[in-house]
Amino acid sequence: MVYRNYLVIVFSMLLGGMALCCIVLATIAQQKQKELPSPEGRNWRLSYYEAGHPVSMDHDIFYYGFGPSMKRAKEADVLILGHSMTLFAFEAGCTAEFARKHHVSFFHLGLLSETGSDFFMKLMDRFQFHPVLVLVMPEYSGRLAFFEDGLTTFASSIISEGAVRRYFSNLLNQHVRWWASGEKPSHLLYRSEENGLLEAAIWPGYDSQNEEFTADTVNCPQPTSETVSRARLLKDRIEKMGGRLVFFVVPGRNNCLEGSREIARRLGVTFLETDGKQITSFDGGYHLDRAGSLLFTQRFLAALEASDEFERIRNISGFKGKSESDKR
Repeated sequence: MVYRNYLVIVFSMLLGGMALCCIVLATIAQQKQKELPSPEGRNWRLSYYEAGHPVSMDHDIFYYGFGPSMKRAKEADVLILGHSMTLFAFEAGCTAEFARKHHVSFFHLGLLSETGSDFFMKLMDRFQFHPVLVLVMPEYSGRLAFFEDGLTTFASSIISEGAVRRYFSNLLNQHVRWWASGEKPSHLLYRSEENGLLEAAIWPGYDSQNEEFTADTVNCPQPTSETVSRARLLKDRIEKMGGRLVFFVVPGRNNCLEGSREIARRLGVTFLETDGKQITSFDGGYHLDRAGSLLFTQRFLAALEASDEFERIRNISGFKGKSESDKR
């Protein structure tokens, strides 16, 4: 009996100590959070930072549905898929204004370093999206990477580790690791939980007046039968959800325009092209800076608005037609 009481006392002391540590960490994290530059508004979350080493949180948020982001994605009329080039390409304010004007909701599911389609296919299986349009950038670095690359090692580890482990890892990434390293973040990205769009709070060169670059193309190989089959699988999956697939390309170095045009032709889908002139970038044409993203977004949304696919949205009977602001 005495032994049991002793165990209860020890166990209670351990729990109390753990609770005290959590309270202290939460208090410090709250104070440290105020030191970070952040976008205006309440619907932004940390997405990526570099403080000693890079930390990316979007795979966790999307795959396991932590927070409200995937609920918004399931409600979205238009989904955007692609790698980091697409994340830096869409200016948040301009895109949100377009959404309000046309009563259409967007959600950007793009991911840093995830150049293939496999992870996005898994998200579709898990969350049963119902978009009207899915906008996809099929290329990366001169090839049709979206339909050629498999899961990254990082994405595979996120999936294999399970929800509980990733939940606590994500909590530490969000609230502790960025200041526990003792270094201030040299890079800091936020994502909107309303529409998935990106805001670069700290990113070298992003807000600078950078020189224009010339968007160039490479002689990328013609799509193989396997590439076309993988693209057709995505198209069929989207159509079963009631949506339509549309391709686009962000102007940059080593664009694979001919390959993108050809795979769009074979699939019978729309390919939206935009003028690449006067576009600026913080890294020589691989990712757009703030001014470049604003110019691209204006041109792209004008092309989207004028497209037959967007006209189809307007004509759909029972179209959801609610913007992010309407849903709040």
